[in-house]
Amino acid sequence: MEKMLKDRVAIITGSGRGIGRAAALLFAQEGAKVVVSDIDAQPAEEVAKAIKAFGGECLAVPGDVTAPSFAETIVGQAVQTWGGLHIFRTMYPPSALKSPEDSDRSFSPEPQRIKKICRGPLIEDLSGNCSGGFFLVL
Repeated sequence: MEKMLKDRVAIITGSGRGIGRAAALLFAQEGAKVVVSDIDAQPAEEVAKAIKAFGGECLAVPGDVTAPSFAETIVGQAVQTWGGLHIFRTMYPPSALKSPEDSDRSFSPEPQRIKKICRGPLIEDLSGNCSGGFFLVL
């Protein structure tokens, strides 16, 4: 039986633990090449190691999804490594707010966060590297 996500490239932010981790493992089991990302490097590396253990292809790119240059970094890594991007799954839990100083990491409204991640030239650059479509999953 052919895998559902064979030859697809997926970025999953917040995939070092919880639902994001489960999504990264499932996407990889279904044949996707997965960019595992978490604000904490160690959990991201552990998930990447688990994916590689069952023969999946992955890349760990730890970082803060709210940082201005992070979107370019993570998408650039995916495109440079596998030549494109098909799925962008963002997992950004409220538990990521560790202190009142983190108040600029807003979750509301949701479209603002996504716009910050995938703005302007980034999406335009992807248009030539997304054969078969591009899915943004919230």
